[in-house]
Amino acid sequence: EHYQADVNVPQMSAGDENGSQELQENVAKINANIQSYTDQFVEEFKQSMEENGEGYEGLNISYDVVTDNDKLYSIKVSALQIAGDAMETNRYYHLDKTTGTELTLSSLFRSGSDYQTVISDEIRKQMKEQMAADASNRYFLDDPDFPEWNFQQIQENQNFYINSDGKLVIAFDETEVAPASMGCPEFVIPTEVIQDMLNPGLSLIR
Repeated sequence: EHYQADVNVPQMSAGDENGSQELQENVAKINANIQSYTDQFVEEFKQSMEENGEGYEGLNISYDVVTDNDKLYSIKVSALQIAGDAMETNRYYHLDKTTGTELTLSSLFRSGSDYQTVISDEIRKQMKEQMAADASNRYFLDDPDFPEWNFQQIQENQNFYINSDGKLVIAFDETEVAPASMGCPEFVIPTEVIQDMLNPGLSLIR
């Protein structure tokens, strides 16, 4: 009566069985990662229900197709945990249709390029601009009282997607770089900022 879960787990498809073995394997790998990601929330929910049966808790796992064009297929899987407050966590999964491989953030850039530093500097710049333009915007940035919360650098496995304009978007979960009131912040990275570091074998970013 007090616990409710609505779980929808997506599964990518490689199309018909005539797809290459590499494509089939990569799609299977992505699906396994999605299942593992969602399973952890389901298990946490079940455990909480057993231990705190008189409480109130909800879990909603849903997904959206972020990108589906001739080059890229991307899914966003969202987990919303409700226990007094609500906490949203997202993960993005990408299949490069041109190669049949899973697309990662690092694969977008040339080997050895310092893309993490360049993108992080751009994000800090945008954070400062947004806070200067609107006092209600707040990010964990350059706070001497809580230095451990301050945004330093994106992770190697940082959430990202490529939007309909062909721009790289860096995505964060709730409370990762800002208070929960800011939701799940996203930052569009201008292509000219990363142009010189892009992997010349890929043409996904415009």
